[in-house]
Amino acid sequence: MKIKKWFGCMSLVLVLACALPSVCYAKTTYFGNMFVDSNEYTWVASETKDTATKTARVYLTDIFKPGGEASNYTKVYAKAESGPETLVKKGTWVELPFSESQIMYYLAGANISIYCKGHNPSLDCEVSGNWDVY
Repeated sequence: MKIKKWFGCMSLVLVLACALPSVCYAKTTYFGNMFVDSNEYTWVASETKDTATKTARVYLTDIFKPGGEASNYTKVYAKAESGPETLVKKGTWVELPFSESQIMYYLAGANISIYCKGHNPSLDCEVSGNWDVY
């Protein structure tokens, strides 16, 4: 009976040991009051990936006027590295895909940057939020 318990326990340990590396952990980077140009993409934040994935995500907590003044701005365009342009609304998590032609960004260990551009071509802004790379 002791042998059955020992094998059962060892089997459970083996299953857990194999399952743990497959768990995906996100690295969240906070960025605060980063300037965003209204006409061209501006670097906002970077983080290094732990796993092989095709997306990362962003959450905008605030969008300010340049200089940090309160604004009624609600959205900006964002992209991960050379990925497609995506509209991001303040207060929502948005998935940003990586470029399908740039396979190197899918791999674990890749450093992924987020770039933002103003939604209105005449209004620069500052953004704060979280950049999640997993």
